Amino acid sequence: RSDMKDLISLYDYIEIQPLCNIKFLTRSEPPLTEEDIKNINILLADVADAFGKTLVATSDSHFLN
Repeated sequence: RSDMKDLISLYDYIEIQPLCNIKFLTRSEPPLTEEDIKNINILLADVADAFGKTLVATSDSHFLN
């Protein structure tokens, strides 16, 4: 837990993105399932809560229009 605490302390917030934005991970090696990705987002939410970090859900938008 101390290693994770050290790592998490480097960040101001924890970010998650919707499945459609990170679906490319289903084609990675090793591939993740959609269920894996959902579980990772849940885990990240739990980590944010446990370490008192803000959880930010983003859409990874990079466009003004």
